[in-house]
Amino acid sequence: MTGDVPAQITLYPPSTDIEGSGWRLLAPTLWHAGLIWYHYEMVVFDLTPIELRIWCTFTDRHAFESWRQHELIIKRCEGILVSQIDVVETVTPWARHDGRCTCNESTEFVLVGHGFGNNKSVLYCCDCLGYIPNYHTSELVGNTYGKMQSWALASGHVYDIWMLTDDLEDWALNELRSPKSEINSSGRLIAQLIGNHIKKPVWYLLFAHSGTRTNVCPSCGLRCGPAKWNAKKLACHACQIVY
Repeated sequence: MTGDVPAQITLYPPSTDIEGSGWRLLAPTLWHAGLIWYHYEMVVFDLTPIELRIWCTFTDRHAFESWRQHELIIKRCEGILVSQIDVVETVTPWARHDGRCTCNESTEFVLVGHGFGNNKSVLYCCDCLGYIPNYHTSELVGNTYGKMQSWALASGHVYDIWMLTDDLEDWALNELRSPKSEINSSGRLIAQLIGNHIKKPVWYLLFAHSGTRTNVCPSCGLRCGPAKWNAKKLACHACQIVY
């Protein structure tokens, strides 16, 4: 049940023009359902018959084997599901990132934005440090899921601006590391909403350069100690942040 599953999904639309048609809905719906990771690719091949190939990575074996039964897929892609669909697992070891949460019952979680080398899951288990598959996250957090994913994508864009551009580098760096920036204020609120919903602690990961990290909380100024689940990070219990 653990580990990513890279796959190729092949559909057979009647035309190469799929813009605005239901044929282009399957991949984004799979992602919105939390069944595949965000980075996927769709290409139409003018063959006989025409092929629409989707390359994606399912979050785990369960998602790969049961995606046709997911209620969101059935709701949005009913017309596609009755057509021919070929799905094969692709062998791309470098695309696999094992480390799924294996706990029967996690006691604490940490909310992680995209960026930080991460473009996959948003919620991680503090007990085993494994990621929570997105489809399971949606079950955990309820109505906060859409807001959480939108925030994660926005945080990833800010991280990319800091890494890849010069013009807005200072602005992006401040957004990432300031506890009161718009992106971090939103993320901390989402972590609080999730914690209230699941009745468990949900920490917020705040960006910090390792060379500038001190044991003084960047948000409230209190003294902090190592996070019990990650000795390389410091944790402020008053602010529920790790950095």
